[in-house]
Amino acid sequence: MLIGAGFERVFEIAPAFRAEPSDTVRHITEFTSLDAEVASIEGAEELREMLEAILREAIESARTTLTERANPWGEALVPPQLPLPRISFASAESDFGRPGADRDLTTEEEKRLAESVKERTGSAWFFLTDFPTAIKQGTFYARRRDDRPRRTG
Repeated sequence: MLIGAGFERVFEIAPAFRAEPSDTVRHITEFTSLDAEVASIEGAEELREMLEAILREAIESARTTLTERANPWGEALVPPQLPLPRISFASAESDFGRPGADRDLTTEEEKRLAESVKERTGSAWFFLTDFPTAIKQGTFYARRRDDRPRRTG
């Protein structure tokens, strides 16, 4: 509604509750969500850059305001170096010896991918990009690429 009222960017951090059936073993029914609505956007990379800036600022703010006693992570909060690595889904599939499989990553593959990215780049944070549309069927926010319609992005 705010976009329709003329606001170009709207951000919200709020509790979210999912009432739909779970389709994964890791389905979270209650969580804190960061929602971003942008009136005009050129592509997913522009959104990733906005999210990087928000993430970095949130971590920096938490780092400077949390006391040692209040830090539930028990370690130093360090904002990530930007830009975060971008890993294409096709690259991840190739790394796991299943190029073109067009199926979602398993939990074990996600863990191995995170370890691999950290080893190669030093970053615990990264974007997994260009998902196959076959596994994002019916996902409202999964924009299809004009140049590669079988991939999101």
